[in-house]
Amino acid sequence: DQTMSIGFRAIAAPIVNQEGKTVAAIGIIAHILNVSLERLTDEFVPLLLETAQLASAEYAHVETMPRTRPGTTIPRFGAFDTQSTPA
Repeated sequence: DQTMSIGFRAIAAPIVNQEGKTVAAIGIIAHILNVSLERLTDEFVPLLLETAQLASAEYAHVETMPRTRPGTTIPRFGAFDTQSTPA
């Protein structure tokens, strides 16, 4: 509560990989006149934690996916159609 900046409240939650290592974070910052400490803890913290869990699960899923399917290649910028007319 107002630790980083006077007049603002902030909360954050880690996004973790399969090993539980923090790879990112997600947070919410709100002005004290708009969000009470009670509302922040009762309403926003559960939503933030749920979102961080969903993001962690998605990250773990993506992290285990192969980068490309066997036999496919990743297109390079030059492979795209460059014949369009500039606006």
